[in-house]
Amino acid sequence: MTHTRMRTLGATLVAAMATSTVLGTGLTLDTARAAEAAPAERQSAQTARGTETTRTADARRDDGPTRAERILGVARAQADDVYRYGAAGPDAFDCSGFTQFVFRNAVGEALPHSSAAQVDRTQRVTPAEARPGDLVFFYDGGGVYHVGIYAGDGYMWNAANSEADVERTKIWTDQRFFGRVR
Repeated sequence: MTHTRMRTLGATLVAAMATSTVLGTGLTLDTARAAEAAPAERQSAQTARGTETTRTADARRDDGPTRAERILGVARAQADDVYRYGAAGPDAFDCSGFTQFVFRNAVGEALPHSSAAQVDRTQRVTPAEARPGDLVFFYDGGGVYHVGIYAGDGYMWNAANSEADVERTKIWTDQRFFGRVR
């Protein structure tokens, strides 16, 4: 055995004895074997733990639809339901009744039945920050008069009026802002 190898082995044994764990029976758990583990074996064990962590994270990502997917799924399921002023579902809606119904059934959020009151339940986001599932509010000189659910790419789900029923439509005005339900 070379001098360097003996010094390394001696240091390993001293470290192992210093870190040995005394068990309740007076026996010691020899950690020298763990200290002598080859670097490749330690790397393999760390890689295996890292892989397990990654698999667990992937499984979490895959165990269901995202918040936006749930919101848009419930909105889409109401397509062609009739518009009726003051209605909040399940088969007829006005604009805020539609968003109220969708958020309650998709994510358990209790929104008020008024587009102006729903503004207070959101945090404004810029058009560049807007994500599918956010609310789109329309306004004029008299304040907020309409609300829908942003579907992405300039489209939204909404119950606009008795001639349109519930549908996915292009956002038709620049007098609008986006809000993310808090």
